[in-house]
Amino acid sequence: MTFSQPQEQHIPSPPMRESTGPARAWYLLPLLLFLFCTAGIIAVVYDAIRSFPEGTQFPVPGSATVTVEQPGTYSLWDELSTFYRGKRYQSSEELPAGMEITARNSSSGEPAAFSPSSGGGETIGTVRRKAVGDLSFDAAGSYIIEVSGSFPERIFYARPPVFPAIRRGLAAGLV
Repeated sequence: MTFSQPQEQHIPSPPMRESTGPARAWYLLPLLLFLFCTAGIIAVVYDAIRSFPEGTQFPVPGSATVTVEQPGTYSLWDELSTFYRGKRYQSSEELPAGMEITARNSSSGEPAAFSPSSGGGETIGTVRRKAVGDLSFDAAGSYIIEVSGSFPERIFYARPPVFPAIRRGLAAGLV
């Protein structure tokens, strides 16, 4: 009887399988797209907020001069809760009886139209405002807004319309 050494069996390794899924780099694409879109949204909102028009705060009874850069309608607000020149002001939501509001071009004296508001409001931080009305300015220039009557001092605020400025800011951010 002869014994022979068992031959080593060679089992072939399975053939290299080709990848059926996307390369790992493609998994980063949704993350990069998300980050890009988020940064874009932040930029658009920042531009819209930055384009928010500034207004003129003034005590009434009294007057203020505003510079109108483009003809149009400005909003006049009663600041119910605000700070003005280091002093805190709080006033009632009701406008005082006998209050008169007028506006005129400071050089020609031509009056600007005033139309009362239905009373919308806004709150920005600690400042609370109630709409008093709209002033229509037919031409660019300097205008005097006068509020007269016999009542305790309160603060008014005049500014250009907000929505066109926000739309311009959004449009600039989207471009």
